[in-house]
Amino acid sequence: MENGGQYTNLNHLILASLAGGSLYNVYDLMNTDPHGMYVPKDKNFGDFTPVPRGSYVADVRNTNKMLNKIAVDLATKRPVDFGKVQLAYEPADTGSVGIVDVRSGTEVAVLSTGDAQITFSSIRVYGIESVESGSFHSFKWIKSGSVSY
Repeated sequence: MENGGQYTNLNHLILASLAGGSLYNVYDLMNTDPHGMYVPKDKNFGDFTPVPRGSYVADVRNTNKMLNKIAVDLATKRPVDFGKVQLAYEPADTGSVGIVDVRSGTEVAVLSTGDAQITFSSIRVYGIESVESGSFHSFKWIKSGSVSY
């Protein structure tokens, strides 16, 4: 899929494309027309310094940073049927998006661009014995604590 950069739900479109096994291309990052994700600061005075079209540009950047943390898995795995992992993702704000990366038979990574409450249903059915919170630094998982369930 592809379109211009003016759509305020680009971060959602990126994840929807990935879920469907496709890629998403924003072909108009900056231009003098009304379709760029960035607009010139003041084209009338020749100042073409890129300025984000709206606050949604930060959401797109955060989504891309999140996806870069699991880039190897995204490049080497295909999306599986919906419902393989039963969970509810409730973002604290509408600009936040999340993704589940089933890394192996014993490891599931849940990533989010913002604060969210994530609820797994029947977690023990999957053979999961522990849950950790933390973050990725490059491709390395840094544990910050254990989560009770």
